Amino acid sequence: MVVKFYIYLFAVLFLFIQGCTTAREAKMLKKMDGIVPATSKWLGGKDGGVWVNIAILPKNTFEIIIYNDYTGKKIAELVYEYTCANIDEKLIFKALSGFGNGLQWVPDNPITKCVNLKEKASN
Repeated sequence: MVVKFYIYLFAVLFLFIQGCTTAREAKMLKKMDGIVPATSKWLGGKDGGVWVNIAILPKNTFEIIIYNDYTGKKIAELVYEYTCANIDEKLIFKALSGFGNGLQWVPDNPITKCVNLKEKASN
C-alpha cells in the first residue's frame, strides 16, 4: 500500500513539474512578446537558455536566429545547407541541444546526417 502511494505521489509531482515548465516557458515568451518573433522556441532549461527562431529558405538552406534569454537581443544569425528530402522547423529544433560557444547539435540525430554543420555565410 505504501509503495502504491509513493508511485502515485511521484506521478502527480512529475505531471505538476511538467506543467510548471510549460507554463514558465509560456510566461517567458509573453514577456518577450514584440521583442523576439512569436514563432521562437525556448532552447534551454530552468537555469537559462536562448530563444531560437528557425526558417526554411530557398536553395536547400535554413536560417537559425538565436536571441538572448533575458533581453531578446539577437546573438547569432546562422545559415546552413541541407540535403534532406523532408525537413521542417520542428525536426531541426529537435536536433539542437544548446547554444554555448556556438550552436550545439544532438549527436547521431538523423537531421545532422543531411545538414552541412559548417555555417554558410548569410547574405
